[in-house]
Amino acid sequence: METRGYDPDADAGFSQRSKESAHDYRYFPEPDMPVLTVSRERVEAVRASLPELPEAKAGRYVAAFGLSPGDAQTMASHSVYASWFECVVEGLGGGVPARTVSAFFQSEVLRAVRQAAERLGVAPEDLSEVPVAIDAVVSLLTLLGKGTLSQRMVKDVFDEMIATGKDPDVIVREKGLVQISDDGAITTIVCKVLDANPASVADYFNGKEKMLTFFVGQAMKLGQGKLNPGKVNELLAAELLRRRS
Repeated sequence: METRGYDPDADAGFSQRSKESAHDYRYFPEPDMPVLTVSRERVEAVRASLPELPEAKAGRYVAAFGLSPGDAQTMASHSVYASWFECVVEGLGGGVPARTVSAFFQSEVLRAVRQAAERLGVAPEDLSEVPVAIDAVVSLLTLLGKGTLSQRMVKDVFDEMIATGKDPDVIVREKGLVQISDDGAITTIVCKVLDANPASVADYFNGKEKMLTFFVGQAMKLGQGKLNPGKVNELLAAELLRRRS
């Protein structure tokens, strides 16, 4: 029947004020509130009716989709984001890894979410849906999976999608954005870059391996950003090996 305080230095409690009786604190039964008894069966029924909770969802994303714990937590943190993510993954049918979908959502789609929220004057997490059509993103990432578009091209097409509302296939056709993966065409460009930079080639042969980044950059520039980066690295290494021997 008293109010007590705590002294952290002494690690002890002490009396601050006392009352004559517990009734002064209103410690008495509430006459209008009957005793509430909840059965174990009722508890389990309520538990079974709950949706998948974020922690469990994140664990499933790690196990089923191979996401990192951090990425899984981000995707599972909001039911709207999670639903969008799973629908896109399902729509792609394994043609693009779920990790790529997660990375695309966090780097590009969340930007569109924030912009939409700002226009509406609400917090991003208060939006009732992701303002990017699932079908459009499935079409866009399918082009990435097929090698038609590079990562850089995907970003450019996505920006155009947000600005114009056009379908990704239409944008690709109108702008001629098709990734070049032909070995012969890429090798021709690689050779032009190496022929135009003999001093840099000599530096590379003398141990300056950072010149590889320079060569790749020059090749991508000459190819107007349309070259398959993986192919560029592969064919560049092959051509440098041929020239060294």
